[in-house]
Amino acid sequence: MALIAGIDFGSSLIKATSGGMDFINPAMIGEFNEGWSGTGADPSWDNNACIHVGLDQNNQVYKQYFGELARMQSEVKRMLTKGGLIADPADVELAVKVVLAVLGIKTKNIDENNPGIQEMECVVTVGVPVSTGVEKMKAVSQALKGTKELVLENDFSKKVVQVRMNITSVMVVYGPYGSYWSMMQEFNEASAVDAVVTDIGFGSAEILTLYAGRPSNIASASIGDLSLETLANRIAIQLQTQTGRIVRGVDLMRLLQQGKNTAIIQGEAMDIGPIKKYYIEQIAKTLTDEIVALVSRLPPDARVKYYIFTGDGVDLFWKDLETLLYQKNLIQDINQAAHPKDYKISNARGFEQIARARAVKTSQENAGTQDFVSFCLPSAILRIISSIFCKSSGLILAIARIDASCIAFMMMACSTGMTRPSWRTPSNTCLASSRICLNKSLLISSFVSRPGQVSSSMTNRPSSCPSGKARQ
Repeated sequence: MALIAGIDFGSSLIKATSGGMDFINPAMIGEFNEGWSGTGADPSWDNNACIHVGLDQNNQVYKQYFGELARMQSEVKRMLTKGGLIADPADVELAVKVVLAVLGIKTKNIDENNPGIQEMECVVTVGVPVSTGVEKMKAVSQALKGTKELVLENDFSKKVVQVRMNITSVMVVYGPYGSYWSMMQEFNEASAVDAVVTDIGFGSAEILTLYAGRPSNIASASIGDLSLETLANRIAIQLQTQTGRIVRGVDLMRLLQQGKNTAIIQGEAMDIGPIKKYYIEQIAKTLTDEIVALVSRLPPDARVKYYIFTGDGVDLFWKDLETLLYQKNLIQDINQAAHPKDYKISNARGFEQIARARAVKTSQENAGTQDFVSFCLPSAILRIISSIFCKSSGLILAIARIDASCIAFMMMACSTGMTRPSWRTPSNTCLASSRICLNKSLLISSFVSRPGQVSSSMTNRPSSCPSGKARQ
């Protein structure tokens, strides 16, 4: 059985999901530190991942630590993302292999007690920071596709697994797109809508603006000084000024995550509630101003329907952001501002759903069943308008302006939560529900992922599409 996974590379963390199993770890790789062994009493693969890279000049196994193990025990570390960008595609490839191997163990696709080579087929969608350039995204896509091998050791239990993974399908997209995908299904949107998704992470705020379902580069940004780290550092500076004692922002991070208002500064308890409240309000105001500035770059016909917030900082900033959006007339209905229920890992969950839809499509094609409309266009054709008439409902589907580099192949698979017309069963031609009315035409969306090609989505603006109530 294939391992289907979604992986999100954030500014500080890697988050991944597969089959109900989660993986969250610091986005770093570190040098092996002789004399150390494991992370305390925790035997999990998540926190004890040690990579066998190869043999050194003395014919000894050369190892590297990954994630939490690297954070705790490595003296020399390298981050996988820097300044809102992917640092090195080779490191990303190595990290994806580790994540897939650990998820394979957790989902029982890999037997941790089997020392022999184990094979596993994988379908994966990977999210990268918004500021990552197209060329680097292509490099990541090229690096991930194909057969990969990994030897991974649990530094606590000393168990070793050898995994040969065949990554048959890989898609590289912007991180916040995973939450957008998930929320559109929650809202029962059958067509893509304009939206702004803001991922408030540890090291940056990733703002992804989507116009007709497609990322708008001119209206998106990665902002490093609007994050949980920014909040922690500003509180630390204020406490240091008040007390004259050394306070580090990193030491306050856990308190902020736990929602606590009392910090112990050199044995003395201090109430940081008022300071925290003040800086949360200031960062929220600045972040809202950035959103307003980015939205102003959209075409005049853009109508942002949803402002979605995700990431680890949602619980701290949510109330202030919701209020500010309403005060600035960016939303008329409070339900236009929303966040996923599992906002801390919703990007990865959305990517897993996308990967699962692609796996379903591949499976159907291999079985000779075409439940999707597929077109492969030569580069000379820039526009094609064709229509398919379904007699039972009078539904006309038009495919218009399909870029030459794309293949328009699907309305979302049922397994991902969005219904789509069945081209073999006339009675099943409605989209999402009978409540949704599509006037004359609907541009079928597509996701493309080939070696060396970054995926893209294409949809037209919805003609009439009532949404469900936003789930907050």
